[in-house]
Amino acid sequence: MVSEEFTFDDAQFWKEHKTAVENFEDIGRLLPKTKSWASYITLYGSENSNRLEIFSENNIIESVSFRIDFTSDYEAVLQGIIEFCILKGLIILDEKLQVLPLNYEIAKSIIELAPQVRKYNELKHKTSPEPE
Repeated sequence: MVSEEFTFDDAQFWKEHKTAVENFEDIGRLLPKTKSWASYITLYGSENSNRLEIFSENNIIESVSFRIDFTSDYEAVLQGIIEFCILKGLIILDEKLQVLPLNYEIAKSIIELAPQVRKYNELKHKTSPEPE
């Protein structure tokens, strides 16, 4: 469901299954569990980089999202999240709310072709010193 603010609300899907936050503990092998700014968010990774966030109430998941920091060495994180989703029977939705095939090469290609990556690379190229 897309909200009035044009953000995706996945709570209806999680509430149907009443999934406990502990079902995501294995992500801690990939991204360390860290302290979140809010008590209702379980955070794996860094708020400023690669991360997986679980929003919950009474230990029952209401929403899960992850962020891949394409400026980092993200390949192992992406591969690990995809493998986790395959093992747990989960799907990944992209920013257009389309189901992403659980395939590393496809996911990496989508990231590399994203407008944000293109813009980042353009800016990086403009600010890089010219080779001598």
